[in-house]
Amino acid sequence: MIDKTPASNYNFKNYLPLLIFSLILLVIIVFPLVILSWGFAPLDDALRHVAYTLSEKQWADILILRDQFPEKLDTHPGWHSILKLVNNSTNIGKDGLLQFSVISLWLFLAIPALFYIKKPEIFIGCLGFLAFIDFDSFYRLFIGRPYIFTISAAFSIYYIWETFNFEDNSKLKKSPFLILLFSLTTLAVWCHSGWYLFILPITGLLMTRKYQSAVHISAVIISGIFTGALLTGQPLQYLYNQVYHVFISLGSGQNFHDPVVEFRPTGFSWDIFILISLPIFFKFSKLKNLFQLNHPAFFVMILCWLLGFYVGRFWYDWGFPALLYWYSYNICSVYAKKINDNSPYRIVTAIILITIFLTIGLSKKNDHWSDNPIAFQSILNNDLKQDPAWLPKASGTVYSNSMGAFYNLFYLYPKADWKYLVGFEPGMMPEQLYQTYLDYRKHRTYESLLPWTDTMSSNDRLVVLADQKYKPTLTNLEWKFFRPFYWFGRIPVQKGKNSGNEISK
Repeated sequence: MIDKTPASNYNFKNYLPLLIFSLILLVIIVFPLVILSWGFAPLDDALRHVAYTLSEKQWADILILRDQFPEKLDTHPGWHSILKLVNNSTNIGKDGLLQFSVISLWLFLAIPALFYIKKPEIFIGCLGFLAFIDFDSFYRLFIGRPYIFTISAAFSIYYIWETFNFEDNSKLKKSPFLILLFSLTTLAVWCHSGWYLFILPITGLLMTRKYQSAVHISAVIISGIFTGALLTGQPLQYLYNQVYHVFISLGSGQNFHDPVVEFRPTGFSWDIFILISLPIFFKFSKLKNLFQLNHPAFFVMILCWLLGFYVGRFWYDWGFPALLYWYSYNICSVYAKKINDNSPYRIVTAIILITIFLTIGLSKKNDHWSDNPIAFQSILNNDLKQDPAWLPKASGTVYSNSMGAFYNLFYLYPKADWKYLVGFEPGMMPEQLYQTYLDYRKHRTYESLLPWTDTMSSNDRLVVLADQKYKPTLTNLEWKFFRPFYWFGRIPVQKGKNSGNEISK
């Protein structure tokens, strides 16, 4: 009997692109799970976003604010709404929300990038290489903060610019991607403050001298900005507050005395300088066609590298992502000309680049990925349970020499009845109190804090972050050390007076 079944058309090479994409997607999903399994947790703003979501309060009920800020101020209303929705749906608690922040935001950035860069192995390889060059910027992609929405919107801007020719009228073809950009910009503005910084990619678009493309894309960006502001319910107030926030943060020179690294200048790095100047050098050599300099990501990269010498966040939030995208795009363009989609060499290249990414990305197990404020908070919480009288009382205020006290105490006790003077942005406190904070940051002497202690009541506490052997020298307060590195100061309690207090969680 003759078998007339047609021969199989199966060819393994046809499935190589899907295999490579799936492999890289798996790596992208597993990476944050690995660092979280090591105990990693973000240190700062991710903590307060989670705590704010669980507090069911307004910032005016949590922080001592200057009069210029409205009572219903929320700098990240969209992100807080998302966290609240997740918590109400899953009841995963604050530690679960913190892990959700790390994983979801990373995936929101990385997965679309696999579609923007035609050969995803190039994206993961460039990410690994840049992690070797600038691990601090790479690390910031995993700290659970909603500026990731803005970076994702910037990636879509670069992709749309390089993919479509706006000089023709094929708007039907472009419309889905413009809708995507509009949605991402709206989400970025609603979830993350800093709408005014979209002037950076708009500037990059204009510098390409492709004005029709620049006008079309910029119009979508501006529409997204106003739509995102409308979602807050107070659009004009929201847009104004973001700009005002910047002026009080940087206008007085706070960034030179504040410990927040992202507000400090980046400083000069030869590695970054070489990466930025190398394609310019090639332009005057036989390799002049190797890199496309006329690209908005290239101009944003240059601009933010320069601005980073004033404020580091220009580089961290805009310059580094532009560098990542631009190198991925250019190397992918060269790579695609040499190796076709179904070439077996792709799987070899992918495995090598994935190995490089994982080796470099996971190399900081005992450094960056050892950050774990939850462990510190557990120690503090256990000690405070032994002596809760040292906690602030209802309607009291927590004064502190560092924002770290706010992040950790607020995360520990999101529903507590006290307020914080030094919160996530010291410049938001009343002007006179803010000057005391700046004096302390400048002179680093406890005596600079006397104007605060002179106004403290028995309900208030001054929390100082310092080692146990460095007891604060302010003698008008009594002090007690709580592990791992907190000194609590209060107005001396009269002997025999009941000073009990309940811990509010």
